[in-house]
Amino acid sequence: MGFISEPLNKAGGLDGVGVLAIEAGLLPIKKERLLKSIVQCFNDGLKAIEPPKDLEANAVKQLIAGLEKADVPEKSDLKPDDDPVGFQRPFQKGDLRVLYSIKPTCFVKWFADEPHYQ
Repeated sequence: MGFISEPLNKAGGLDGVGVLAIEAGLLPIKKERLLKSIVQCFNDGLKAIEPPKDLEANAVKQLIAGLEKADVPEKSDLKPDDDPVGFQRPFQKGDLRVLYSIKPTCFVKWFADEPHYQ
């Protein structure tokens, strides 16, 4: 449920600011109405959020697409003057799995155009 904590914190902050505005006479509604409105907006917002499972699946798809497009050389093939996006190597000796080390700037590019949460 970690994906809910940021909007929940913002809703709490909004309620606090709203209460101060009501008490200062700047917001002409009752505190109960303010809270009901914030809860309604929060609940409406939750309906727009994909479940974390879908978020993860979409992020993995984007990551795989980025790795397929990138020319990620074997670590053993790197030369001192090379400036690759990263490198790959076996996870462990004799292991068929591959470990990728990718520059953070590549992740920004891979996830910039199409956010994995849409």
